[in-house]
Amino acid sequence: MRKALEIRGKTSLLSPASLVHLILLAAVLIYASYTLYTAAESFVTHELSRGGKGYVSDEVWYVSAARNMLSDLYGLRAFNPLACSATVVLDKSYDLLAVNALALKYSVNIVDTNYNKLKYALYVESANCSSLDELTSELSSKYGVREVVHGWRLPDSDGINNYLNTEHPPLGKYLIALSIALLGDHPLHWRIPSVASGVLMILLLYYLALDVSGSRWIALLASSLAVIDPLFKALGSIALLDIFVATTSVAAAIAIVRRKYVAASILIGISASFKFNGLFTLIPMMIIYLRDLVRARGNVDLETVHRYVGWLFKNAAVIVAVFLAASAPFIAGYGLGGWLRDTVNSLKWHTSEKCPPSKAGCPTSSFPIDWFIGINAFTLYINPTIVAMGNYIFWTASLWLSMLFTPAAKTSRKIGYSLLLLLGILLGYIMLWIVGGRTQYSFYAIHLLPFTYLALASMLEAIVDRRSLREVFNKWLSLLNYLRRLILMALT
Repeated sequence: MRKALEIRGKTSLLSPASLVHLILLAAVLIYASYTLYTAAESFVTHELSRGGKGYVSDEVWYVSAARNMLSDLYGLRAFNPLACSATVVLDKSYDLLAVNALALKYSVNIVDTNYNKLKYALYVESANCSSLDELTSELSSKYGVREVVHGWRLPDSDGINNYLNTEHPPLGKYLIALSIALLGDHPLHWRIPSVASGVLMILLLYYLALDVSGSRWIALLASSLAVIDPLFKALGSIALLDIFVATTSVAAAIAIVRRKYVAASILIGISASFKFNGLFTLIPMMIIYLRDLVRARGNVDLETVHRYVGWLFKNAAVIVAVFLAASAPFIAGYGLGGWLRDTVNSLKWHTSEKCPPSKAGCPTSSFPIDWFIGINAFTLYINPTIVAMGNYIFWTASLWLSMLFTPAAKTSRKIGYSLLLLLGILLGYIMLWIVGGRTQYSFYAIHLLPFTYLALASMLEAIVDRRSLREVFNKWLSLLNYLRRLILMALT
């Protein structure tokens, strides 16, 4: 009997339908890997062709902070895999002709002197690291050297040679620093963690959709729509932090759906260690647990409240512990007092209007609903112009269908979970906007992207199933009739 069951299990695993799904899922993941990697590589080509410094959008801040942490926390010198290189920041103005003569003496090539904000800086390369060290030593005796930052050239920003990006938690910078340490300080290598995270997000979205819907076709549809979204391609191919938040949030959502709340809290803590908005995944988790608790007890009494508050404290403690563990290297390197001060200032900064529209030079900010209708998009790159905007046709459809299918959330598992996850996290961004965090950018929407397509795929399946659609309309008719009776009662 046992052998028969084992054979039957193996047969079902290798059934034609299972093989088709595995092949299609593999194709989606291969496409995601190829798309993100080639996009990351194309930015290198564009920057080198125009003599740029290699950075795309806010990579300027995150990569620079990662490079500085690599040196400060771990005592490791970043290395450029193409040449021995460094950005030398002098104490005072220098004579370019004299510096060129010194560079020629040591067989060092001065590649970039185009620095205005980062005063008295020049970027140099050599085939011989000892020659570069000899040059910097002589420059120090003649001009004074404030800093020598080894690796890829620094961007042109005041104080970037010591910048740590304390506006955000450190975990994302650790990942970028690890990639630099293992592969070398090169723009393509900065982006490898984002590429890997993007591919992982698609795989996790497939399993989340499978858990929620029980349908492999819905899971494939959700992951396929996500992988062709231009926002996924943009954010999964550059070294920003938001793709990490999205990936860990999907992993947390899987744990929430499976009622693994401690695991979910650990993952939310990891997500918040990239950026604080990773905490927004708490909102659907809190709602789902409260609903389950009320259903189990049959009513809301003092004991229910006591259990819920106890559960909140337990999971909050797990999240805080994970956050502290992720911050431990930073605390060890820079001190507890400085870390506490930076964390408090960061929270204040995020809940304020960082760059009001009236201020000159501010990038385009947006209200969270703008992300769904394709307006006020953040420009990530120019020539070619790349903006942080999803496929607004699908995003708009997902938002409107979410409102249409709200009555079905109570009776349909897949609709209920899909809407709770999407609208719960969206609520976090809206609440942030209400309390004062008005400077939000459209690239934050990558956090919502997997949940947007989970909801869209689930609702499209419900539309195909006419019974589900008829049930939704009947619920809306019942609600409208109820409201009509209330109005008539109020008027009579």
